[in-house]
Amino acid sequence: MRDLLEHPWVKVLLIATTIAMCTFALRETAWITVPIVSAFKDVLLPVIVGFAIAYVLTPIVDAISRQGGVRRFVAASILYGCVALLLITLVVLVVPAVIHEGKNLTQRVFVGDPHAAPGTAAAASDTPFSTLVRHDGLLNAGLERLAAWQNNLKVIAHLAFNDTDLAFLSVCQEQTSALRDWQERMLSAARSGAGPESWPAAPDEISASRQGPAGDQPSDPVFTWPSPATETILEAARGLPGEDRSAWLDRMVAADHVLNQRMTQQLAALELARGRSEDPDAVAIRSAQKQGLKSDQRSATVGFSEGLVAADQKGEPLAHQVLHSLQGESPIGSKTLATLAQQADDAVRNAIEQSPKQFGDWGKALGSDLGSWVNLAIDVFLVPIYAFFLVLAMPAIRRGVHRYIPVRRSDQTLRIIRDIEQVVSAFFRGRLIICTLCSLVGWLGFSMIGWFSVVSMPYAALFGIAIGFATIVPLSGLLFLIPAIALTMIQPGATMLHAVLVLSVYVVVQSLEAILIPLIMGHEVELHPVMLIVALFLCGKLFGIIGLILAVPIAATCRILAREFLWPRLQEWVDRPARPKVAPVPSAASLIEHDL
Repeated sequence: MRDLLEHPWVKVLLIATTIAMCTFALRETAWITVPIVSAFKDVLLPVIVGFAIAYVLTPIVDAISRQGGVRRFVAASILYGCVALLLITLVVLVVPAVIHEGKNLTQRVFVGDPHAAPGTAAAASDTPFSTLVRHDGLLNAGLERLAAWQNNLKVIAHLAFNDTDLAFLSVCQEQTSALRDWQERMLSAARSGAGPESWPAAPDEISASRQGPAGDQPSDPVFTWPSPATETILEAARGLPGEDRSAWLDRMVAADHVLNQRMTQQLAALELARGRSEDPDAVAIRSAQKQGLKSDQRSATVGFSEGLVAADQKGEPLAHQVLHSLQGESPIGSKTLATLAQQADDAVRNAIEQSPKQFGDWGKALGSDLGSWVNLAIDVFLVPIYAFFLVLAMPAIRRGVHRYIPVRRSDQTLRIIRDIEQVVSAFFRGRLIICTLCSLVGWLGFSMIGWFSVVSMPYAALFGIAIGFATIVPLSGLLFLIPAIALTMIQPGATMLHAVLVLSVYVVVQSLEAILIPLIMGHEVELHPVMLIVALFLCGKLFGIIGLILAVPIAATCRILAREFLWPRLQEWVDRPARPKVAPVPSAASLIEHDL
């Protein structure tokens, strides 16, 4: 029986059975074990963090106590006083700038920039003003710049109109706005079933263009851009009685005829404007193209141009003629590119529409998770207290550990403890130095963009320090890089060069971190990228944000333990020589048969 239990495969079977039974027991008692494990995690996590900090501070406290000849309590108090003085200096020099920039950024995002109300004395001077109108916040500015970039890309791909074309279409829209508004009022009257006495008065040019008495027009006429779609007009006309419908269609056809005449006149004026003619319509078009469009005019004109493109896709001759005059034979690119551009527009529009709701959801989540923030604040307060008392108790802890180490495992265990202590101390001490240097480099780099360029990187201190200290969690600096680039690009006069400069500062910070890690923290803390990513995901899933911070020392510690216990066993198993094959002993019968 003993030989059976000592068989390797039986041991593996017993271990697997034990693990399965324990897993089953934990699953069946999860309603008890899960809250207990969660409570232990919440309570012990600050202690573990404090113990790690104590590891970092213990060599410094030992040196102060040994060199100064003072008690350990006095040495720890001196060290904590120096750290507190350093933190106070940082708070006085850095925190006010960060708070000011953060407050300004929040105000500009959610409230907007202050402007003097039109007509006030403050609006006509550069002096401080008391009458403020909040508008044009960063969100609106970013959306306008994004829309401009989208339009530029479409112009390059022949998917949209450039500013010159939009200026011409703005003139056309202005020239036809009265008639189109009258058509919309006629549509509303027809949908409500109102009689001729309730119809809006027809403009003079419509009355002059009517040919023949009411009813001479075809029952199903065809309307072309810039009039509403034929289907829309005929559907509204079906709600009117016979005689009223004929009179109503007669007026709508006359309006469509006038609109076509006006667009034809504008096309002729466009050709004259290109030839530097002094025709009044040509002068008006050149003036509009020279002045450009304001944001409200651009929005309205873009909607007008979308109707033009839709009419051309339906095959309307006038729309095709206008597009041909503006952008040539292939005015709006291929249908595939146009479809992709429309899908991109829809995606951006949906994201913009959902952004206020998303901000609200985030605010509700932060408010509902107030208990977690309180617990985090308590843990942050308790960690230095735990660290202080653990620093004082570290010699006793070491003696206790040494006392209970088996003699036959003493050398190996002490070597493992020393290696782990070296890794943890090097990580936290080196990470603090690296984060501080990276923050200063990021701050200085972002500030230099404004010193040597007409466009400055706003909130240089806020994003420089954030990106520098974000290096404690690998690749987390990207969370601050994206808004830094976005805020830079919405500045007046910003180009892709400024985005490249901001990205360059981030690359310099990341490169500096890669250089400082082996110099300050040593090669023992370095991890393979795959192991680092796995450690980040696993520790973040188990312990949250603190797990992300502790992922590197935890992974390095696991590597040390694997080096001491796992890899030697695997190597021994691999190098184990195969058992030699023993020839079977012949039986007596076979020997007699062989002799015969």
